[in-house]
Parts: sequence; C-alpha cells; structure tokens
Amino acid sequence: VKCDVEGAEMEVFANQQILKTCRPIVVCEVSPQNAGPITDLFHSSSYRLFDGDKPLAGGGAIERAAWNTIAIPEASIAKYVAASNA
Repeated sequence: VKCDVEGAEMEVFANQQILKTCRPIVVCEVSPQNAGPITDLFHSSSYRLFDGDKPLAGGGAIERAAWNTIAIPEASIAKYVAASNA
C-alpha cells in the first residue's frame, strides 16, 4: 500500500483493521509531527519500520518512522529482506 496523504497518516491508519487482517506492506511518507504516533501505531500492529531511502538488505530496522517509511509485518520481514538481497 502506498500512502501519500500530506500529514493525514493517522487518519488513514487510525482504524488498524487493515493492518491486522490484510497485513500489507506499507510505503508511507510520514510528516515529522506524525512520526511518533505512526511509529506507535505500526509497532502495536507488529510491524517493523525501515527507512525507504536506504536498501532493505543490511539496512536494519529503524526505531522511529522516517520521512520515507516502509512498514513490513514482522512475520514477512525475512522474505522481503531476502528478496532485496537477490
């Protein structure tokens, strides 16, 4: 899911049902004022965050949402990081 909503990230993901049932990978621009709440929301839904400006392979997860954030469900991380190594 690509989310570019100019600061309305919390409104889009406030109902976490899609995160908890569909478990999509989310590519999202996160405004600085929403970085804390978005980080908390993704972490509470068992997602790990990555900086979209860096390669997934060897890049490691980040603790706080970046401007270009990639959120991956924890259960899917190995598959997508391995694919980025190929």
